[in-house]
Amino acid sequence: MKKKLPGYYDYTVVLTYCGMLFAFCGILRVLAQDYWQAVCCLMLAGVCDMFDGAVASTKERTIRERRFGVQIDSLSDLVSFGVLPGIFVYEISDANPFVGLVAALFVLCALIRLAYFNVLEEERQNERGGAARKLSGRARHDDRGAASGDLSALRL
Repeated sequence: MKKKLPGYYDYTVVLTYCGMLFAFCGILRVLAQDYWQAVCCLMLAGVCDMFDGAVASTKERTIRERRFGVQIDSLSDLVSFGVLPGIFVYEISDANPFVGLVAALFVLCALIRLAYFNVLEEERQNERGGAARKLSGRARHDDRGAASGDLSALRL
């Protein structure tokens, strides 16, 4: 019996994977103090993130594939737009401990926000049985009328 690697490896998630790899390369560039290349990697990760949802929506996917796509996109976004900028700011501050604390809080906020909107998306899919809708920093309204870009919708 042939064992299969866990995960999905079709064209619907390739841009998400590429975005995370660009972000990881950006982290390596920050650690090497090559800040311009790190910014270029961040921008490439952003371009991948901008189009990954559109590419994923071109294929009819199972519920499991859609859920996987939502989760892998959020994990990639955490690395790209949470960890990379946090490390970048910390490194350009010459490892200032206060800046390190602020950067850590920024990453934590990114993590909480992504998890919160993953829960909203899963609830929406369960209620409606619909395809995944990408929740991003751009203001979009969920079923309750709260704007996804509005942090006041967070109930802690």
